[in-house]
Amino acid sequence: MTFKELKEYKKEIKIYDSILNYEEIIEEDIDSDLYIGNININSKGIHSLEGISKEIQGDFYCDNNVVKTLKYSPKKVSGDYYIRRNMLESLKGCPQKVYNFNCDTNLLKSLEFGPKIVTGFFSCEENMLETLKGAPKEIKDTFNCSNNSLTSLEGCPKIGKNFNCSNNFLKDLKYSPEFVDGIFNCSNNNLISLKERPKKISRHFICDNNKELKNVKNQIIKYGIKANYYKTDEGEFSFQDIEKKFNKYKEDMLKNENTKLIIKEKDFGLSIC
Repeated sequence: MTFKELKEYKKEIKIYDSILNYEEIIEEDIDSDLYIGNININSKGIHSLEGISKEIQGDFYCDNNVVKTLKYSPKKVSGDYYIRRNMLESLKGCPQKVYNFNCDTNLLKSLEFGPKIVTGFFSCEENMLETLKGAPKEIKDTFNCSNNSLTSLEGCPKIGKNFNCSNNFLKDLKYSPEFVDGIFNCSNNNLISLKERPKKISRHFICDNNKELKNVKNQIIKYGIKANYYKTDEGEFSFQDIEKKFNKYKEDMLKNENTKLIIKEKDFGLSIC
């Protein structure tokens, strides 16, 4: 059933906003070029969005349907855009700027053609993604790419809050965001090293269930992974538990670098000692 057919048959489309509060109505202008308000057509058996407004000044929810293409999708959505649990193989046709974006549980292998500007969170969990190329350059909130087939984080956006890349096939954290103002979750992967990592994590660093990752605590100290709390296969601990060793290693490394610099200056007759 297409959206247009659904409207014609008046199948209890839920259109709501903060004033209507899920009032079940059929609006005459929902298939016009512009619709002002939020549209919720979750779980209606829809396979096509043909007939829907080209622009929605509000939120758009189309979860739990059988949509295979976004050919007739609204091209402009000022609020949230949810298209979870459908049968999408491509994001071609979706709006290029939204607030929150969620395309969880589809058949996507790529984020190409997805929105370029996301001012809230971005979630593409439970797809078949093999790459993050095509993702927005920056996400203001959380980025969730868990439960995919990723072997690399290349294409990863700069994020504002949490980052979740758990349940993939990553061997390292190369291309991960430099700063995470929240939780960084890389559990259930194939990690063997933490060398390529975020420089700073404000809350939790979760890296448990990586069977090939050895000497985790030592790697955290060696590579300077500073977080508030850690969950690893060697146990759970806070930064306070490793702070002394963490700072000492950092100081020793700095001394070594200074020593190397002095030796290098002497070699060229430039010592200032």
